[in-house]
Amino acid sequence: MAIKTAPLTATQIKNAKTIDKELSLTDGGGLVMLIKPSGVKTWQLRYYKPGTSKRTTLTLGNYPALSLADARECREQIEIRELKKRLQRVWGSPQQL
Repeated sequence: MAIKTAPLTATQIKNAKTIDKELSLTDGGGLVMLIKPSGVKTWQLRYYKPGTSKRTTLTLGNYPALSLADARECREQIEIRELKKRLQRVWGSPQQL
């Protein structure tokens, strides 16, 4: 069973710092903020690729250029895109979904 995590807040992200190693803050649904010792905050999406079922990490962008709301929107768009790919494989021919 999946572990439920509390969604991140803008204040948590803004105040998050690390000193000597990378820090990961999870928002849920595979969305992760990776904070490096240099202070760079990067959004990543960790998900299983349909078809191969292999774990994949996709870098979405850096904070604050990509806000929390924008990162969540990207996650939703990627989930929709992957679902469409999966449906096209099941139904055979490309369809307008």
